[in-house]
Amino acid sequence: MKKFLAALAFAMICTFATSCWHSEERAINDILSTYTVKENGYIGLKKTGAPAGENLTEAIYVQADEYNGYILAQCKKDPDGVSRWALLDGTTAKPVTDLRFEKVWIGKGFFTMQAKDSKYFLLAGQGIVGPKSDLAFYPFEDLLFTKSDGKWGVQEVSPEGNDPISIKEAYNRLLMITDGSENRFVGIDGKKAVLLDPSGKILKKSIPVATVTKLEEKNSKAWSYQSEVGVLMVKNVKTAI
Repeated sequence: MKKFLAALAFAMICTFATSCWHSEERAINDILSTYTVKENGYIGLKKTGAPAGENLTEAIYVQADEYNGYILAQCKKDPDGVSRWALLDGTTAKPVTDLRFEKVWIGKGFFTMQAKDSKYFLLAGQGIVGPKSDLAFYPFEDLLFTKSDGKWGVQEVSPEGNDPISIKEAYNRLLMITDGSENRFVGIDGKKAVLLDPSGKILKKSIPVATVTKLEEKNSKAWSYQSEVGVLMVKNVKTAI
């Protein structure tokens, strides 16, 4: 009899615990919340206040939060044992891309992501750029320097005028020189350099690298990345080089 009562009590406790369990809901912005599942503790996304079962995603994430208007969600481990990251729309929770990223760097208004050996870039409200072997973003001018096959180029990711900056990937090093009102670029390839206008048109050829070195030494560097791309402040771009 005692064994029966003990078993009955245990069953009642289990039933009570099961009936009391509920999915934890956590708001991550004004529209979306996460929900949890009992079986494994993973989370999914739903509209805040939506009835149970009316979910926008399956519960396949470890954690999720909003950055730059998007949802950055850490996925459960893939078959290779790596837990990658997904980038989701901040309103619908739909994937912005089918890519899953090993690393994500969050900037002010932008992301740089790495999937396998390639890098990708997303400025809030813009499309994804990539794959590239390397990327560097200069936010003050909305300039995205991109590298493929060892060569750098640059593009303006949110141009305001009719003549956006666009220089093809053709240079070992690429510098923007600016006097605050006008911009030009110096592309270095081997022992020679060229002077370019923002559209990529060559203005001057066969500039000795030593001349570029002196230019860098005499002027302040406003920004640089890996010593391969950068921005120099000069007094006058027309007479700088």
